[in-house]
Amino acid sequence: MEFAQWVATQRNVSGFLHGIEADQPADSLVDPLRPGLWRLGKLTSYDRAKRSGARVVLVLSDTWGYPSYHGEHGWPPEDFAAWEATVRSLARTHRDKTLLWEIWNEPDAPEFWRGDYAGFLETYARAYRVLREELGPNALIGGPSLSRFDPALLDRFAAFCVARGCEANFLTWHELSEDVSSLEGNLRSARARYIDGPSYTALRAGALHVNESVAQASQQRPGALVAIWYHLEHGGAAAGARSCWKDAHEESTCFNATLDGLLTPVRMEPTIAWWTQHAYAAGVGRRVESTTDNAAVTVLASAGSSTSPPQLLIGYAPVTPGAVSMDARIVLHGVRDLLDAGASVQAQRLAADTRGAAITRSPATRALVPELLDGSAVFTLTMQPHEAYVVSVIK
Repeated sequence: MEFAQWVATQRNVSGFLHGIEADQPADSLVDPLRPGLWRLGKLTSYDRAKRSGARVVLVLSDTWGYPSYHGEHGWPPEDFAAWEATVRSLARTHRDKTLLWEIWNEPDAPEFWRGDYAGFLETYARAYRVLREELGPNALIGGPSLSRFDPALLDRFAAFCVARGCEANFLTWHELSEDVSSLEGNLRSARARYIDGPSYTALRAGALHVNESVAQASQQRPGALVAIWYHLEHGGAAAGARSCWKDAHEESTCFNATLDGLLTPVRMEPTIAWWTQHAYAAGVGRRVESTTDNAAVTVLASAGSSTSPPQLLIGYAPVTPGAVSMDARIVLHGVRDLLDAGASVQAQRLAADTRGAAITRSPATRALVPELLDGSAVFTLTMQPHEAYVVSVIK
């Protein structure tokens, strides 16, 4: 890690799907996370989401409802007039809000779409036309929010919109596998084809959003969370959002105001995932160069500021069964002056916890005694599968 070499101001690619209400959880549990995106199906918590600093997405299909979940409407192709009227009413009602307009969630998943893909494409095009009529040329409208990265379906979507005259100003899909090693490559491929390539210029796809991530098994695995943010950042995602699942008590974290499981239900106390996201938010805006030679280890490093020390967030996320502990050799460049001036190196362990138990205080830190070699600080961390460490240089 090269703490003396500034890379860029990185946008926060952590965010949420639902997970908040107008009065819960407390601002003190939301504000430190500084989410970059909030994906909502209703706007009763819009003001709170905006105050957190997040860009807010309204998912029109959530507002319409899904017949498979006893929604009040049928599928849009059964009554396009009703669908268009609903979209027009929503646009008129919320035109004063700063929103990103997402048309349909997971049209490739049977729970959220019944019928052929062509029906979804027509549903998208009709909603797009209404939104443009009501909101004008600067409204940001996106999709298709596939349940996974599917180049064939993305191609069909992009080609349809180019031919039909609709746009996807932000291109969206979900990454919900425990193995996120392909995430960065998927983002780079999508950017090359749909944003930078000549074939789909008319799509006006200016950004890529992975608007659901974190597999169910990874909810309380700090190593997996670090890996997701690492690959989102390195792949060039403009935004990401944590998915919501059933927790260890079989309760959905989508609608219990727990920030998609970062908090315990009822008592609203932080879990290890909350502390991990807190550490990410603390350093995201001050990225410095970091590299790793182990595919199971991801590293995000941040320069110091007037309020925060130089920080290293390192996660160990093996995807093969039977993984064991490993020794990670860490080399910090550009901190010799700080150490000579009396700074100390401290490590905070973020241990995996599948139950999502409450952690009311920040996990304990311990001092490290690095070896100084050629102006760099060198030390070793023994890491267990799925855990992460926050390493800080404290003045």
